[in-house]
Amino acid sequence: MKYLGSKGFTFIEALLSVVLASIVMAGLMIPMLAFVEHLDRSWSVRLMNQYGNDFLEQIVRDLRDARDVNITSRDGFSALTAWVRDARGHLREISYRAKRDKGILRNGEPLDKTFPPSRRQLKEGESFEVQDLQFQLSSRLHDPDLLNNAVVLVTLRLRYSREDPDNPGNEFQKEQTFRTTIYLRNQYLGSEEEETP
Repeated sequence: MKYLGSKGFTFIEALLSVVLASIVMAGLMIPMLAFVEHLDRSWSVRLMNQYGNDFLEQIVRDLRDARDVNITSRDGFSALTAWVRDARGHLREISYRAKRDKGILRNGEPLDKTFPPSRRQLKEGESFEVQDLQFQLSSRLHDPDLLNNAVVLVTLRLRYSREDPDNPGNEFQKEQTFRTTIYLRNQYLGSEEEETP
């Protein structure tokens, strides 16, 4: 009840103001949460794209001038060893392999020390992992248009997963596949006497 000349809100007016403000805030929270979710997903996709493209660029640089390559299987993934001449003409070995939760290893060292992100950088339930890494020589593809053993096909598949611990049915997964074909331009440039490892 308001008295004449008193300034301020009555209890009913204050209660009505709080209820209306709560409804407005709840209405704003839904788009804000959706926006944060969109930012998280786009960050994960951007991170996978950057890593996958960096890997393809690095392996193309390494293998373009390779004298010989050897492909084996290791830990469920393909592993590749290439022999390349350095600037002084010495043959050096470059190897690539993958570990599911450690990423791509080049000569035993992580290709990118920031991928996959550390547990401190990830939220609870988030993970990045290498799903597949395959190397194939053209001779195994039975394609007459490709030079025998002079073309390597590379396939990398990455996965980002996020599980909501508070809401078990609410999970998000995104897989991306990266492929390239590398022509080994120095494959047949060696002389007959030259030995390759």
